[in-house]
Amino acid sequence: LMSSLESSGKHFEIIEKGFNLMRIMKIEIPTTPPSIMDIMESMTKTTIFASRYCINQGVGISQKRPDKQNRNLLRLFDAITVAAYSVSSPYLPLLTFEMVYYCLQNEFFETESAVAFAGFGYFHIALKQDYEKGKYWAKIALEILKQTRPSSATVRARWMLYGHIMLWFIPLKEAARKLFATNQLGMKQGDFKTAVSALTLSTNIALLEGENLLLLARDRFSEMKKVVKYNIECAKLAVLDVVLVDELRGENTNPFAIFDGKFSSVDDLMMDAVTNKNINLISNIYFRRLFLAFWEGNYDIAESHL
Repeated sequence: LMSSLESSGKHFEIIEKGFNLMRIMKIEIPTTPPSIMDIMESMTKTTIFASRYCINQGVGISQKRPDKQNRNLLRLFDAITVAAYSVSSPYLPLLTFEMVYYCLQNEFFETESAVAFAGFGYFHIALKQDYEKGKYWAKIALEILKQTRPSSATVRARWMLYGHIMLWFIPLKEAARKLFATNQLGMKQGDFKTAVSALTLSTNIALLEGENLLLLARDRFSEMKKVVKYNIECAKLAVLDVVLVDELRGENTNPFAIFDGKFSSVDDLMMDAVTNKNINLISNIYFRRLFLAFWEGNYDIAESHL
């Protein structure tokens, strides 16, 4: 059911149904959106509980496997988390903390657990500026990925790890390369949304790192043409990378030709995104405008897109 709703883009429905199921299983989820104080309090409680564990313990007990019921619960957590991210839900941090607590309490170290631990590391950095704790949980997630088979959850974990945490600790060129590899894995796993998101992050970091624009343009145009064969919604994101690099190069490779006349400009994509309440596409368009204005030295215009 969740997969069907996800493919239809019904993210709010996934969250609603998922929360109802979690409450039936006695997992506490607030009925009203959490405040920042609620989020920080929950994070502190989870951090205290998690302090009982260390990386070696996590790796050492990772052979324990959940039964069918718990496996389904892990997948439910994962599905709701994906939906919450897609609509920028304020529940996302709480979901991450609940999943971390659940995985540690039950000693489950699956690929979905790696997504949760990576998210936990990210929130340590984003909410507390605690980079050491962020790196600590990222390492646990990476160890889990070494021991588990690749899946769509692997793709999401790598996206979080290399796009939001490890780029603070490894060379930017390596982070961009890891994200591009995540894009390739995502395409193989059929997780086109995360694959394209990883490609976008790879492009951002490659530009900051000073990648050759001609090579970047060639690669991104090639990837865009692959994506449109499988998922038109993801192609809307992929085309933004090509447009950005085209603008920086002063070229026009006519990327909108892949849409066969349905969309002919970024403005067309923005109208479509607003109509369909596609928050992810809207934010990516604004970020691309900010990025381009910044690189062109138009800092006031860049700031207006924040």
